[in-house]
Formats: sequence, structure tokens, C-alpha cells
Amino acid sequence: MLLLFFIFNILITNAIPISLNQLILNIDNQLNEAQLQVLSEISYIVDITYCISSTTKILPPFRCPKNCDKFRDMQLIHQWSTDSEFDTNLLVTGFISIDHSKKTWYISLRGTRSLGDTYIDFGILQNKYINDGVNLELCEDCYVHSGFYSIFIHSLQNIQYILFKTIMSYPTYKVIVCGHSMGGAVAVLLSLYLKDNYKYLNLKCITYGQPKIGNPNFARFIDKSFNLESYVRIQDRNLFRVTNIGDSVTQVPFSSAEFEYDHSNGELMITKLSSDVTLEDIIACPIKDSQECRKNELLFTSAAHLMYFH
Repeated sequence: MLLLFFIFNILITNAIPISLNQLILNIDNQLNEAQLQVLSEISYIVDITYCISSTTKILPPFRCPKNCDKFRDMQLIHQWSTDSEFDTNLLVTGFISIDHSKKTWYISLRGTRSLGDTYIDFGILQNKYINDGVNLELCEDCYVHSGFYSIFIHSLQNIQYILFKTIMSYPTYKVIVCGHSMGGAVAVLLSLYLKDNYKYLNLKCITYGQPKIGNPNFARFIDKSFNLESYVRIQDRNLFRVTNIGDSVTQVPFSSAEFEYDHSNGELMITKLSSDVTLEDIIACPIKDSQECRKNELLFTSAAHLMYFH
């Protein structure tokens, strides 16, 4: 009898952490209406980056032909475009803006090409990723896509002083770094730089249709840096990786025998291509290989990469 009690006690003790984690996921790992509104609003901010080209710009204080009128309190700080030394087809545009009414400033990035049909062709070469290790742990044996890393470095050189000046001028403001497609990959790299070098920065990163950025070690580094472990509640996470069901760009670059690619956690999968996305249309994937989100690997549509909330 004593033996049975001992065995039962061990089983109950070992089961408690699993049950609690599942309970946390079931109760808290869902979006609420306020979070859904933020994701929709940020998708428009990212879309405004399309207004930046060799011939067109966002005009001060914040005027453009594409959705700028939705943000009447927004003020432009800086805008730029950066291409990759590895592939001149890889071009990212971006801008920095601020909304004093919300005490928030934004860094928005977007690729200037529709890469849905060409992502497979641009190569899978990787660079070693070395972070500063000031406020984040050093990323051991981490490698990232050479083109994304090149654009990140060039973009950082372009805006590093502006970032410093903005952070020093508004130390209590929130920061949202956002991007679509290749711009989403660069947004993650830029967010890691900011989190590593500015300890008390209140930063969130939101990406749409983001491809894989680096190897599995780098993906786990993202998880740790943005609080993306499977048991962490959605409201406590600092990165939201929004995907559309059928968006093939989120599945590339493909791994090879020499170069391996993997995603971080933090996926929010939209299960319906629509401009009217509801909470019921979004699955919050607790981990990157969640069974609920594996269907994204099987259904590809060309529209899925371009249609995020609108």
C-alpha cells in the first residue's frame, strides 16, 4: 500500500508542471480584441513603407498616397532604402516615425519587390551572427541569411545615430519595430540589436509574412530574447510573427545539407484570407511546430503573401 502511494505521488508530482503549462496555454495563449486591433493598425503602418522609392517619398509631417491619413498624429523622423551587396534584387525601404499622443515611435521596413515567386531563387548562403552581448547573452554558433544580414548592417549604418538620438530624446516611449516579408526579417535583426544595446527599451517586434532568418541556434536565440518560450502568455511576449495560411514565403529559405534554417516561436496564423479578420480567424501557435499551424506548409496561394488584414 505504501509503495502504491509512493508511485501515485511521483505521478502526480511529475504531472503538475505539464498540466499547469497546458492550462496557461488554454486560458492565456489567445489574442484579445485590443491586440487584434494593434496587429491590424501596424499592418497599415508597414504598408506605408511602399510609398518610399527612388522617385517618391513620405512628405512631412506624415503625408503619402497610401494610408498616411489614418495616422493624423504621426510625425516622420527619417526614411531610407537599402539594398544588399550580395543581391541587388534584395532591396528594403524603411522609415522612422513618432506619435506623441500614444508615446510610441515606430521603425517600419518592407521589401520593395513581391518576392513570393522569387524567394526560392536568391540563395541560402549564411553569415555568422555575432551580437554585442551587452544585455542579451551571446548567440553561440548562430548563422543568418547573408542577404538579410547585409541589409540589416547597411540599414543600421544609415540610422544608428537617429536611433540613438530618438531613444535619448524619448526614453519612456514605447518602440514598435515592424516589417513585411524580407522587411520582417530585417526588423527582427534590428530589434535584437536594440534590445542588446538599450537595456530599458520597451520594445515590441511585429512581422508579417516573414521568411526564416537563420539556423536553429539563432531561432532559439530569438525565443529567449523575445520571451517566446511555449509557456509564456501572449501578453508577455515581445515578438509577434503573423503569417497567412498559404503564404509560401514564410516557409523559405529551405534548408540544405550545408545551411539549415528554422523559425522562432511566436507565430500567429491567420486562417482566412480576408480584410475582415476576427479573433476566431487567428491561431496562436504555442511552438513553431504546433500541429495546428503545420497546415501552412501544405497550402500555397500567391495572394497570401500580400494580403495581411487589408
